[in-house]
Amino acid sequence: MEWDATVGDTSPSAAVTPRSVNGLGHGVEAGINLSSLNLPHGGEVVMDPTVKWKFFESADRSLVLFGGEQVYLPFKRTTYKIGNYGYLEAAKTFRSGTRVGVGAYDFTGHVIDPANRGGVQASIEQTVNARLSLAVDWYSGDTSIGYKNVGGSWKLPHSLTLMGAYELGNRGVMQGNHSILLEFGWNPEFKHGGKAQ
Repeated sequence: MEWDATVGDTSPSAAVTPRSVNGLGHGVEAGINLSSLNLPHGGEVVMDPTVKWKFFESADRSLVLFGGEQVYLPFKRTTYKIGNYGYLEAAKTFRSGTRVGVGAYDFTGHVIDPANRGGVQASIEQTVNARLSLAVDWYSGDTSIGYKNVGGSWKLPHSLTLMGAYELGNRGVMQGNHSILLEFGWNPEFKHGGKAQ
């Protein structure tokens, strides 16, 4: 379970996204997001069922290939009926603890832009120690997801994780297209039959 908040630097507003993700086995995980809960002014509210499949993993687990789908179902202040985000990505982990990911994405029209949009998504993560990791990720394009995020995550006791990043737009940074992203996650290990799942 995660709660995400994006706070704009130039306006007193925030967007909160509660989400839940669960592993289903065989490299598949599924979840649901409730996005666009904007404060203090309510905006369009969207329910996003998601699925992600890791369909290849090398013998030493250093290289993985995965893809995913996210369906957008707006139900409050709707501007479209249904949308989709699909992606494919490859990720390589090196002995230094650095993980590099590169892939491609596609959004149907009206989700992030009036027209259908595709592009590149990429990330670099660096493990500092058992609790701290640093990361940079990027989505190409001049759309509502066209950002570079620079930040990291810190594992806390009791299966809690705190994540933070500074978001910089691909365009218009000097005009205020930047914000702070905070995520708070709870990732418990459920046990069944005496074994952790």
